[in-house]
Amino acid sequence: ILGAIGAHESTGGENLNHKTVKDKHSMHYGHTAGGPFGMMPITASEVIIRDKGLSSKYPDLAALAKDVKGNHHKITEMLNTNPEAAVSLAESLLNHNKSKKLSDNELIHSWNHGLTGTLHARKTGDVGMDDYVKAVNSKRAPASKEK
Repeated sequence: ILGAIGAHESTGGENLNHKTVKDKHSMHYGHTAGGPFGMMPITASEVIIRDKGLSSKYPDLAALAKDVKGNHHKITEMLNTNPEAAVSLAESLLNHNKSKKLSDNELIHSWNHGLTGTLHARKTGDVGMDDYVKAVNSKRAPASKEK
């Protein structure tokens, strides 16, 4: 799943020039995703604060996470320049979401819409029809796609 997300978000890590969020109603307004998986600084902050192993492995990122509003550019830069950290955070987030008993399509959906958005979409049955889910699934190997 992460391979397909990375293929969709950054052409497999080749294009880390993500767009800055311009929607003033978004919690990510003014922030730019970073790394091969297009992780938003707020998400990276939540992951590193929750995962104590990552906090100790990446203390500089953990320190930045304490003030996302002031440090979002630096978090994006770290995700772009430290692929090991970007992968570690992505794996931690995916594993956290897996612990919530999400299907593959729901895991993909949660990457773009957050866990709360996915749990809401699960109730309405809209997860598999989501454009982001379709785009990421188009990057997956045929045997690994959920029907």
